Amino acid sequence: MRPAGQGAVMAVSPCLLIPVFEHGREIAGVLEGLAAHGLPCLVVDDGSGETTRKALEELAARYPWVSVQRRPDNGGRGAALKTGYRWAFRRGFTHAIQLDADGQHDTGAVPRFVEAVQKQPDALVLGAPVFDASIPRGRLYGRQLSRAMVWGLTGSFRVEDPLCGFRGIPLAETIAFLDSVATGDHMEFDPELVIGLAWRGAPILNVPTRVVYDPDGVSHFDMLRDNARLSWVYTRSVFSLPLRLAQALVRRREAAAVHATPRPGNPARSARAGTTSPAALPEIASLVPHAGPMCLLSHVVEHTAERTVCAVDPEGSELFRTSAGLVPAWVGLEYMAQGIAAHAGLIARLRGEAPRPGLFLGSRRTDIAVDAFRRDQRLEVTCRHLQGEGKLAWFACSIEDAADGKTLAQGRLSVYAMDGFGHPPGAADGP
Repeated sequence: MRPAGQGAVMAVSPCLLIPVFEHGREIAGVLEGLAAHGLPCLVVDDGSGETTRKALEELAARYPWVSVQRRPDNGGRGAALKTGYRWAFRRGFTHAIQLDADGQHDTGAVPRFVEAVQKQPDALVLGAPVFDASIPRGRLYGRQLSRAMVWGLTGSFRVEDPLCGFRGIPLAETIAFLDSVATGDHMEFDPELVIGLAWRGAPILNVPTRVVYDPDGVSHFDMLRDNARLSWVYTRSVFSLPLRLAQALVRRREAAAVHATPRPGNPARSARAGTTSPAALPEIASLVPHAGPMCLLSHVVEHTAERTVCAVDPEGSELFRTSAGLVPAWVGLEYMAQGIAAHAGLIARLRGEAPRPGLFLGSRRTDIAVDAFRRDQRLEVTCRHLQGEGKLAWFACSIEDAADGKTLAQGRLSVYAMDGFGHPPGAADGP
């Protein structure tokens, strides 16, 4: 079976995020429409003038759930959004429900975006605009062209609109992306983020939402400069596409190799180059950020620079065990997450560092062949590092019955570590 709501094991803590530049009149109505949703709202003032600044100060005083951060100079839409993402992440939020300050987005649609990020926390949730007759024809044709470009660059029709500013942003994945590449500071940032996260494997969800253009509203889209910036983003992405395709092919081959590795009982297993013997490995309690009944693994069976195998504690999982003595199969996701923690902890120790906690973001796909695990089963969880040398990484994980080597569950998990992932110094390449 495959559990519904893949990745839903992550606790989601969303906030609202609004970038503002000279929309002091419109922002009051937007905040009024958001008040009913009970979410904290972060407003990034991108160097607005005195009128908008005073309006925001008054609104922050009126609404205790609204916080305002002012940028000293106008840096552009992208710059303001990046400031907002980092601000929200520092405050402990996992997601930002982003919308514009000019009132064109339907504030009543916010619960649908929250529901989408709760359903699939590692996904980028995009607003799919439902326009009325107010949209200028030039804008409509431009959006269709951008959509076609993104379809071609991502090799997928998943993105219904790469320009809509109404979005659900997975903050850990987004900040990891921003830390890895240079991105634009203006209107081109919106499709650039979509392309970048799609290339990094983020699922894409689309939420239909009504969008209205105010003929008397203030638009900061510069037809000449911003269209040139958009063209440059698409052109640059086209030239980097062959490299991206090659990397995707490598990842697929590595993922396939995980399930082709020798199973328990095969003599080749203990003869793998670069494998650390169990006797030389530290206790599991010193590697994972859990203790007592929440530490579900018993010991590390095998470790290389790219792969770690751990045994599941047969007497553990009591917190999850049913009256029939079975452990529900969804607990396997926690086995996998703790296996990744053990791998990261071993890498940290080889660097001379102390293991640090990380954050399990979710699983794009989890295939489970059983309904529950039995007490008498000897389970082993294998975690192989697929991609990511920075703070965001992906692992291919599987759970096997050690008696016969049968795979009971497998999935690809994404995780976030404040200190990043990588290889130990001087380590040989993994299997």
